Amino acid sequence: MSYRPPFYKRFPQDYLSSATTRRMTLAEHGVYNLLLDYAWLEEQTATLPKDLSILAKLTGIDRRILCKFTVKYRGLFSEVPGDSQRIYNPRMKAEYEEFLQTCEKNRLAGRQSARARKARSTPVERASNHIEKELEIEKDKRRKEEAPAAPSLSFSGQHFSVTTKQDAVLGEAFPWIDRPAEYRKADSWMEANPEKRPKKANRFLHNWFSRISQPNGGSNGSTRKLTGEALTAANLKAAGFVQ
Repeated sequence: MSYRPPFYKRFPQDYLSSATTRRMTLAEHGVYNLLLDYAWLEEQTATLPKDLSILAKLTGIDRRILCKFTVKYRGLFSEVPGDSQRIYNPRMKAEYEEFLQTCEKNRLAGRQSARARKARSTPVERASNHIEKELEIEKDKRRKEEAPAAPSLSFSGQHFSVTTKQDAVLGEAFPWIDRPAEYRKADSWMEANPEKRPKKANRFLHNWFSRISQPNGGSNGSTRKLTGEALTAANLKAAGFVQ
């Protein structure tokens, strides 16, 4: 039995009126009650080991004290029938068996109640329960379908990512910049400068791109595109990587 109430019945009148307990010293009362507590909590059968050395380790009571107590009060604990290595207190054993009977009674009553509820349920109730279950499944399915999909990424580095939408916004604001290359440079800069890593990548990238000057070009936003090594050198210089 793995479960047991954290308490057991103890009737003061019965305990104090016993001829045995009336002649106990204060220390012996303590030993007796501690043995009862350990029998109830520590063992699955409300019993204790008969070996006094084992019992002393279990309870923390000195073996010599246990020896004197068990010799003086032999009737308080008896040997378990069929197991000469364990002892039990008759009063505690009776309560433990009563507890087991109550558990079994409650278990059977619960099963009978469940069968009765099932027998009383009508076809309409059973159909209603089935429909409710199907509706709940459908709701879960719909919630999963309506959940927003993860945004597609244009760049995924060690320290920040750029969604397709963010990349498009930056592309409109800085059309002359090689964005994938700058994303990689910015990610490398964050790796080299951990103490300066920003909390918000959006603002950082905007500032990063703003430092890269627009190439000389005509009016109305027309630009003379730099390509290859010239563009890389211009961007590195504008970003502060080279002089």
